[in-house]
Amino acid sequence: MKRRWLWAIAVVLFMSGCVFIFPPIPYHGDLNPGYPLPAKPDSAMRLAFGSCDNQRLDQHIWKPIVASKPDVWLWLGDMIYADTEDMDEMKAMYDRQKNSDGYTTLRSTARIIGIYDDHDLGANNVDKYYPKKKESQALALDFLDEPADSPRRSQEGDYISYTWTVRGRSVQLILLDTRYHRDPPGPESDLLGERQWVWLEQQLNLHPPPDLTLVGSGVQVFREDFWKEKWHDYPRSKTRLLQLLKACGRNGLVLLSGDRHHAELSVLKNFLPYPLYEVTSSGLTHYKGALWYLTGQERNAYRVGKPLGALNFGILDMYGTADGMTADIYLCDDKGMVRIETRLNFSSLPPP
Repeated sequence: MKRRWLWAIAVVLFMSGCVFIFPPIPYHGDLNPGYPLPAKPDSAMRLAFGSCDNQRLDQHIWKPIVASKPDVWLWLGDMIYADTEDMDEMKAMYDRQKNSDGYTTLRSTARIIGIYDDHDLGANNVDKYYPKKKESQALALDFLDEPADSPRRSQEGDYISYTWTVRGRSVQLILLDTRYHRDPPGPESDLLGERQWVWLEQQLNLHPPPDLTLVGSGVQVFREDFWKEKWHDYPRSKTRLLQLLKACGRNGLVLLSGDRHHAELSVLKNFLPYPLYEVTSSGLTHYKGALWYLTGQERNAYRVGKPLGALNFGILDMYGTADGMTADIYLCDDKGMVRIETRLNFSSLPPP
């Protein structure tokens, strides 16, 4: 009897990935083997993105990311797993990551941008009370090769906005800092800090508005029915964010997020004149095993289709069209195989 219990415990650990002796069993939803990521079209801008990279673990996922030939690589948090208040130690971790095989090639072929989340700011689930946040922010910006005259070098928080032109159409990427000013969770707690809120409202009210707006957050925005970190733990802040997104009246909005150690698509319907999608990519070096999904521990009422519980990265191909923008979204495994995909079309014409 005792031996059977030991075997049962071993199976649970194996499927959930709770130990690092062997990798957990991946979860691919419908077991579709996927198909190779299409080559980047000449007419598109390709943004690759991901999160949660432990510098101590194998870095082989950079090979398919480099092969995808992105124009830009976007970190959505947890660029390293530092979990320390020793800044010398943290710098050594960033140096190791920056010089890892594959990532050095990516740095030479694509522009690198990003935001930190909790582990790279300094501690698991860290908030504004982390004592070394100013020093840690500086190290993160060094890792990203942030220019010396960047506003992020002097402001409190690493939030920033980028604008690109794709075949005559404009794309704006807004990256939010959900750590530097974060209160402990609560009904009236704040996630961004008032200065960042004012900045965000300004970004969302630029004129003329861009044809496509991407908003990046380290943690998921829509999700409610799960005990891990999310915007829903800050209901006042979540409501304020959604109100700003609705009030800006933009004809093309997509949210990007990380943190969860899996990939998935989520959608908020009947909120804007079009479905509002959130694309989550997390798990460059580690992921949650199948047991999390088979036992319902990774519930998400907003999820579209099945999640991908495996090493993954995201691809966003953006095209300018006659009447707006088209965005092809791919969530790929560590072999560069597309496991989840969707196409979003946004018209530049005013909504009815």
